[in-house]
Amino acid sequence: MTPFVAFGYRKTKTDKHKLEIDPSAGSVVQDIFKMKLRGMSQDAIANRLNELGILSPFEYKISSGSHYETGFRQKEQALWSSVTVRRILENEVYIGNLVQGKRTTPNHKVKQTYVKPEDDWIRIEKNHEPLVSDRDFEIVQRLLGMDTRTSPDQKQVYLLSGIAVCADCGAPMTRKVSTVAGKKYAYYLCFTNKETKRCSSHRIPEKDLEDTVLVMLKQEHPAPEKSPGICWYCALSGDQYEEAAGQAGEEKTGDRTL
Repeated sequence: MTPFVAFGYRKTKTDKHKLEIDPSAGSVVQDIFKMKLRGMSQDAIANRLNELGILSPFEYKISSGSHYETGFRQKEQALWSSVTVRRILENEVYIGNLVQGKRTTPNHKVKQTYVKPEDDWIRIEKNHEPLVSDRDFEIVQRLLGMDTRTSPDQKQVYLLSGIAVCADCGAPMTRKVSTVAGKKYAYYLCFTNKETKRCSSHRIPEKDLEDTVLVMLKQEHPAPEKSPGICWYCALSGDQYEEAAGQAGEEKTGDRTL
């Protein structure tokens, strides 16, 4: 086991080779996953943690008396960043898996390391108590694999970002907003049409598309309220989404409300 353990865990006092949950840091990790499941981007999550004054992993290790060093510290105080958030969201350690042997060197004379093929990693599943369920972790990995970029003034990802594609050319459907008589209208259109006009626009109002997805999901899953997975969240919109997100994870941790 490496000298420094993942943020959210600590070595047990009785056996330095075993991990246990660090209650303070562990709750932050769980909050990060909850925020991602609610549709927040990595940037928005990092900004929220910084606003709340939550110590970044580097600063937390220093405050705990660790001599941990990193090359990512660019300011006097290391803040949360989208990179740090993504690393946490992608780390299998939070579902109880211990993965070692990711990096190696060509020989003992060469200090530079490289990442080994994943098949050569040493993975011990369910090695310690998880902070996140397998199901939530899998949903987050799918979300991370989608094109879920947000504009600078947006904190949450649009419901169909990275999901809706053109049936004719396979290009992503791009969300656009038009203002008519002071009222805003959101719709999706084919990215290929937008850029080159080599495909039809397939323009469809956002609400119509979301309502159609909701109907189809209800047909596929007659009782989605009994299984609030990723399909359920993607199917909801507007007030429904806010209400569902609140019921699923709107909690207070200490003095902070996420």
